[in-house]
Amino acid sequence: MSQDKQKDPGINIVKIQMLESEAKIIQSFDPKKKYNLEAKYDFANNLSDNEHEGSSTLSVTVEIIENGDEDKKVFAIFKCKYLGQFSTDLDSPNMELKQFLEYNAHAMLYSYVREHFTNLSLKCGVTPIYLPIINIIAMIDSIKSQTLNKK
Repeated sequence: MSQDKQKDPGINIVKIQMLESEAKIIQSFDPKKKYNLEAKYDFANNLSDNEHEGSSTLSVTVEIIENGDEDKKVFAIFKCKYLGQFSTDLDSPNMELKQFLEYNAHAMLYSYVREHFTNLSLKCGVTPIYLPIINIIAMIDSIKSQTLNKK
């Protein structure tokens, strides 16, 4: 299917839901001091048999760390997992759902993850976590190429 970029993609949001959330303060730390954030991302997709419904999940783990000379010191760990369920507009699909799930859905879910971590860190009484804006498409492509190169 060739997408007409001037038109709506014909994808509907069925629901977006937070599946998991966890905050763990391991040891107290000075909120005025600058710490590093280490983030790990996990992407998953599921396309239904009829190819008109599907879902994507995005799991993110963030550690607040201080890198020492020999090892890293972890002060806090924040985790969350979001689910997005989507369907195609059967009357006028303009984009393959598989393509949408692979890239666009994760970019959409990432905005929810960023907002969640900022609010969760504030509720935990620590300096707000502001996850950077990232190029999800480039990240997914990089993960795919690394996986292919390992084979």
